[in-house]
Amino acid sequence: MAEQPVAYYHGCNYNSLTQLQRSDKMHGARRVIVFCCLTAILPTAILIIPLYLRHKVYMDIRVPVAESDILEVKEGVSSIFCEAHTLSMNSTFSAFQVQGTPKYSQKRKHVRLMKSMTLPDDTLEYWGFYLPQGSTVNLSVCSRYFGASILVVKGEKQLRSCGLLDHHKKQSQNENPHNEVKVTFETEAEVINHNNPLEEEEKDNHGGEVNEIENEVEMLKKSASKIIDQKANRKTRRDVIQDRIDMIHGNVQEQDSDTSSFEAALKLCYKGDILLSNQFNESEHCTDVHFLAKVSHMSVEHEVLKDGYYYYIFYSDNDLVSNDLHAVFNIYKPTLLHSNISGSGPNKACINQTQCGFTLDFFNSDSKKVIVEVPTRDGIEHEPDDVTILLSSCKPRISVYLIFPFLVLVCIMCCAFI
Repeated sequence: MAEQPVAYYHGCNYNSLTQLQRSDKMHGARRVIVFCCLTAILPTAILIIPLYLRHKVYMDIRVPVAESDILEVKEGVSSIFCEAHTLSMNSTFSAFQVQGTPKYSQKRKHVRLMKSMTLPDDTLEYWGFYLPQGSTVNLSVCSRYFGASILVVKGEKQLRSCGLLDHHKKQSQNENPHNEVKVTFETEAEVINHNNPLEEEEKDNHGGEVNEIENEVEMLKKSASKIIDQKANRKTRRDVIQDRIDMIHGNVQEQDSDTSSFEAALKLCYKGDILLSNQFNESEHCTDVHFLAKVSHMSVEHEVLKDGYYYYIFYSDNDLVSNDLHAVFNIYKPTLLHSNISGSGPNKACINQTQCGFTLDFFNSDSKKVIVEVPTRDGIEHEPDDVTILLSSCKPRISVYLIFPFLVLVCIMCCAFI
């Protein structure tokens, strides 16, 4: 039997051609988008990132520091993007690179400070120190006139003033432009009117009776003497006369107690943070700090139980004269444990330098800390502002920053495979 031929028929689906054309159109649009991203958007972003990191995130940091500050400097530094951490200041400082929490030795450093100040009525001046736990402060103070007091306050790095530092400045601005003398008198004191009685006498009597004028002058001298004597006695209750001319500061309630409104506002401002509040007696021999070395005077000993910033605030409540105050600080502070910077130990240090640098390991620098200690200068300081600027700089790790331009080349080369 002869074999019969077998025929096979293959059908074609024309829908696939339509889908192929449609796929080509989508592929072409995607190619344009990807090409733009790889050649424009992504390279631009890759180039902006290192510039932003260098000039914004890891830029040079200016840190305000003061005498006796001990602080950790960590802002603007990364072990990945920085190969070294450099510090500089226009005065000497000590810096330590320690592993973990810094430790203190049993040895204590003695710093002696002598401060002199002149305080008008209702003004203050303060001296602040960073004191680690275990520090001791021996303070000797004296004042030339009555009304001097001291507050010891534990605060933050920037002491809050509650506007009290502007008190004297505002008082000066509010003075009468015609230079009138405004006085508040206490009971039993004679009222001195605005108008000078000598001038009124001259107007009414052009003959100029010398004896009457001398009597008026003598009366005024006695009145002034009474006022000074009454103020020196420091009476516990002060009754202000009702027909007073004016008051330079305070209000009626302030005159009803021995505490002035300025002192009350001061204690209210630091309520809860006051460690000591004391008033010290005046001495006519208190003319300079050397008087404290010769004579035993008021002395305060302060034991520091917790690390922090401690402020010694001096103020005066004397309406008659500006008060001269003198103080001697004897500060005993624990010292940080450190080894020489050229040593091979885990800790590195710069001692009494104006510039200092520490290398940063790529993988092992997160646990290391840089501690800066600003020394307290011995002697007499009259500077109104002892704050200086510490410049902290990050030396860029070039090998890491070179990765970004390399990524730009990779993005451009990827366009060949689109």
